[in-house]
Amino acid sequence: MTSAIYAVSVDFGRDASYGHANSNITSYVLDMTWNNGMTDGAQEFAAPAQLTLTLDNSSGAFNLEESGATFYTLFAEGQLIRVQATFASTTTTLFIGKLMGNPPLTMPTYGENVLTLTARDLMDELLDIEFMPLIDTDVTTDEALKQPFQVGAIALPYAASFWILGVSILGTDTILLGEADMIAYETGQTTLAYVGDIAGGNTTVRAQQFLRDIVTAECGGRYFYNSRTGKFTFHNRHHDINPTSAVTFDKDDYEGCDYIPLSKVTNQITIHYQPREVGAASSVIYSIDNPLRLAGGETKTLTVRYKDATVENARIGATAFITPQSGVDYIANTEEDGSGKDVTTKMIVSVTFGASSAAITLVNPRPRRAWFTTLQLRGTPLRSFGRESVTSAPDGDSLHDYDLRPMTLNIPAVDDDELAQQYADSILSQRRVPFAEMRRLTFLANMTDTRMTQALTRAPGDAITVQNDDFDHDAVYAIVGEQHHVSGGGEYPHEVTWILKSLNTSQYWVLGVVGFSELGSTTILAF
Repeated sequence: MTSAIYAVSVDFGRDASYGHANSNITSYVLDMTWNNGMTDGAQEFAAPAQLTLTLDNSSGAFNLEESGATFYTLFAEGQLIRVQATFASTTTTLFIGKLMGNPPLTMPTYGENVLTLTARDLMDELLDIEFMPLIDTDVTTDEALKQPFQVGAIALPYAASFWILGVSILGTDTILLGEADMIAYETGQTTLAYVGDIAGGNTTVRAQQFLRDIVTAECGGRYFYNSRTGKFTFHNRHHDINPTSAVTFDKDDYEGCDYIPLSKVTNQITIHYQPREVGAASSVIYSIDNPLRLAGGETKTLTVRYKDATVENARIGATAFITPQSGVDYIANTEEDGSGKDVTTKMIVSVTFGASSAAITLVNPRPRRAWFTTLQLRGTPLRSFGRESVTSAPDGDSLHDYDLRPMTLNIPAVDDDELAQQYADSILSQRRVPFAEMRRLTFLANMTDTRMTQALTRAPGDAITVQNDDFDHDAVYAIVGEQHHVSGGGEYPHEVTWILKSLNTSQYWVLGVVGFSELGSTTILAF
């Protein structure tokens, strides 16, 4: 059998170098399982991937309370862990994630000399991070997806690695945060008129939800943390169009498959989108309801949600913000009713404008209290009064043959009815009739050099051809996810499962190319 040489390393030095004297823990690993990318071919936004290691603790090396133990004081939640494999003189990174739990080691059964170590990829950090979206106009989806990174909501590999105002010394122990350190995005095919104005229901939004809405607006994109490269990855809706297959796997190249002779039919697609109405420039988008008191020397920060002055309790987005002007947008007085001395010019007011909310910082440098009797923000409101819908054109043949098979999608980041209609019609053209497909492919990589090479080389986004004479099946697929299990022992059996997305319906019209130019027969129009 063919074997690779595996290496598992923990970044105890927290510098992403894995250079600590005890970083390499490979000799203790009895078993390891991990995944990367999607867990289903239809997914557009991946859940966090996970690595699970079973470790030999017969030597007591992982007894973290014993001062003489090898790994005493070394393990901590959030440290990077990396799995690599070397085969045919080539080293490939297969997983990068962060340790979970505090401590990240657990003992499954008392008395056994084994421990379990668990890590997740950095998609896990998106679950809890919240930020205040900024307003973006006329941007492609990939540009919109950069927002959480541009505002510093997410920093990889460690927040401490990057420059933080007032904390770090630039050029000494930190560097400036750069997009190239964190993301690998293809240019989006959808241009969004407005981004951020309807994100979330309060002053902040979860990064994960923000990203999900943008990915959905790509109308067929894919977003995941690539645990091979250590970067958040975005594939646009054209990624899988007419791809070049990297390799052919026939039935002798795999041990198992999830074969579906007839896929699910969808022949009526309804898409909800969110149109916007642009209001008048310089409109009041927020104002206080009652006078606001500041003690002498006090600094106060208010995080506020924009309001529609014409509709009670209505929340809006905004753009074209106006810097607050003294005497117009804010007025301060020594008395609550405004009957005292005007001290407006003594106050300091600054605002950070977001897409649907703002942070207002007020400073009273005077030794005595002051009242803000007027405090307002102005800009151009973006109103959304409710979603609208489009439905795919009726397909009589599909309805006749398979009955009504509806699907409903919600794409709140899109305000363009034409794009929504094109997407609905595109889904119909792809799913109006059933087709045979492979959803998973499982093989033992150790069986041949070719298998091992493909197991280590192929990654989510690659296209492959799958054949099976038993089913008379021959089709092209995108690998959208991967699962690996390496067992202990001299041979290190390595089982691989590829999660597949059928590209049977992703063959689009290309002028003059046989197999791609028979519009309505072998191919469909792209959008």
